[in-house]
Amino acid sequence: LFSPAFIGRIDAEVNSTKEEQAMSGVERPYDDTDAGAPLPSFDASSIKLTTVAPALGVPTQQQPDYLDYDTKGRGVVVTMFANTGVSYLLGIVAGGVYGLREGLLHTPSSRFKVKLNSVLNHCGRHGSRAGNVLGVASIMYSLYEGLADHYDLDQYTR
Repeated sequence: LFSPAFIGRIDAEVNSTKEEQAMSGVERPYDDTDAGAPLPSFDASSIKLTTVAPALGVPTQQQPDYLDYDTKGRGVVVTMFANTGVSYLLGIVAGGVYGLREGLLHTPSSRFKVKLNSVLNHCGRHGSRAGNVLGVASIMYSLYEGLADHYDLDQYTR
């Protein structure tokens, strides 16, 4: 694996290191408790605690700190995206399950490839239709809800 010249060079280096330690009269065994040089002294008197107080939990004011509370909740667009995504996903799953049922019932042949093709066609057709219908209904609902919040229509219904 290693050439004899390479091994000879390593042996010579190890022996020369041992000879140097023996000549100095001090053999230094391995000490795993030595952590190395100590850290330099750190003068912390120039740090003002008020600048780092929030990170350390040191109170800087006598009055309580209140969080801003938004009573309106999410915006119209955020609500619309969330509602649309959930509705579209539910529509695709429900339409896909219905398409699976229809595809298995209306298969023109008993061969596996024909059944698989029929199931995939029906799942795609019914799943995409149901997902799109529910997604559009969700967008319309979210927009109408946003308009009702904007014009504060709740005051007229009570």
